[in-house]
Amino acid sequence: MSEKKVLVVLGATGTQGGAVLRYLVRHQPNTFTLRGITRNPASQASRDVQALGIDIVKADNDDLASLKAALSGATHVFANTDSNQHIFHAMKYPEVLGSGQTPLTYARDIEMQQGRNIVEALAATGSLERVVWSTLASPAKWSNGKYVNVTMFDAKEAIGDLFWAEEKLKGKVSMVIVGFYLTNALKMPELQAPKKQLDGVYELALLSSGDVPYPHADVDADLGSWVSALFEAEAGITLVGASEMLTWKEWLQLWASRNGVQARYRRAPVDESATAILKAVQEEFQFVEEYGLAGGNPEAIYPEEVCHIRS
Repeated sequence: MSEKKVLVVLGATGTQGGAVLRYLVRHQPNTFTLRGITRNPASQASRDVQALGIDIVKADNDDLASLKAALSGATHVFANTDSNQHIFHAMKYPEVLGSGQTPLTYARDIEMQQGRNIVEALAATGSLERVVWSTLASPAKWSNGKYVNVTMFDAKEAIGDLFWAEEKLKGKVSMVIVGFYLTNALKMPELQAPKKQLDGVYELALLSSGDVPYPHADVDADLGSWVSALFEAEAGITLVGASEMLTWKEWLQLWASRNGVQARYRRAPVDESATAILKAVQEEFQFVEEYGLAGGNPEAIYPEEVCHIRS
């Protein structure tokens, strides 16, 4: 009997990493030996993952040596980084910022180095067969410089370019662009939740016409299946992770119906005096409205297309 493949997930306790591991435990329990990488194996979140029968290994994206050790023997890897934690850290502790840095550029610089570490560690993993990188389209690139403030998106694609360019990863890489989390209204209500107005009606105001379909992702339900499909398909795929393509007006109708309330949509105006953080969020919506989440990348495909190109 052949030995099971070893699937390693970076950020095992995060939204994406945790979703992938839970899916594999439920749906493919005998396909892989599962290993989760986390900075703090003693945390409750890590213990919860371990309770599923998953090996937990300590490593840090900032520490190349620890990544190389944690990836030893890996055949399949799901890799992702979290820019938001660095942005929020710099906002809370501005003393960490260097001269001329903003929370956005601080986070970008850290994430880029983490990406370089991940690529180098994967290139040194001789057992590696396949890797899926969780990426985003660069607004600066795909808009030809029209939208230059969404650095958290730009960094993801820049790291993706490192994956594509690494000779030792040729024929092993695919990528997933995860759509807008369906949980954002709960976890980021200040940005994406409808707000009750004086007339009792809930209003959703976003920098979108409300008429353009956006990819929305049920990460817990679907990300694991997308990653699994990418492992099975030929390499070189860029997949847009969309559980549903919904306009914001359609999303709002579903939300209002589920909650038994009245709701209306309003296109929010651009705030020219917005802070750097809010300007990045504004440009994120403007970019997706105009170019799509994949930026118009002609090679990007959607989940229903993966089944036609599995190897």
